[in-house]
Amino acid sequence: MSKSDRDEQIGRSLVGIRGDMSQADLALRMRERGYKWSASTVWAIEKGDRPLKLTEAVDVLEILGIDLHPGLDELLNASGPRTEIIRDRIRQMDASRRTVSEALPALADDAVHLATYAAGLREQLEEPGSRYLLEATCDALEFAGVGNLGAIADHLRTAVDHAGGPEWVEHSRPFSTFLFGDESEINQARESLGLEPHGGV
Repeated sequence: MSKSDRDEQIGRSLVGIRGDMSQADLALRMRERGYKWSASTVWAIEKGDRPLKLTEAVDVLEILGIDLHPGLDELLNASGPRTEIIRDRIRQMDASRRTVSEALPALADDAVHLATYAAGLREQLEEPGSRYLLEATCDALEFAGVGNLGAIADHLRTAVDHAGGPEWVEHSRPFSTFLFGDESEINQARESLGLEPHGGV
């Protein structure tokens, strides 16, 4: 592959991995890192008229949230077009992973607030007409718990620290158990609320 062919390939690859980010936005982010880029710089690279320097590529990939080694492979298209379906799936999974990572702090805060409210309104939740809401509350807390979403643990600890730390955990039982308990402890919490154990066992 000639130099010009490789520059064109890198340009085409950059178009694909840039995704929804505009040329102007990418240029702005690069200027913030000290490069003299404009939207026309991005355009020229994507057309293959201007080579992308390695130092620039490293920062471009970081801006786009793409890991360096697979990102360089993708820019260079080193494995050829037959592996494009794998590249597409990796891109989609990376985007999903970033979305999940960005959502975890908010999910943790919401879970701690829900447990706080549920603990304060336990008597109302245990009334016959509110059993469905009690069940939904427990299910939501269990989903957000460390037993189900291991990556949420640090975010939950931060949210609990803001809510009052160990005192909050104790005051918010049995609902806080859904966030930090193991399966046995969660089933005990469900039973204490008059609910069937998880999985109906």
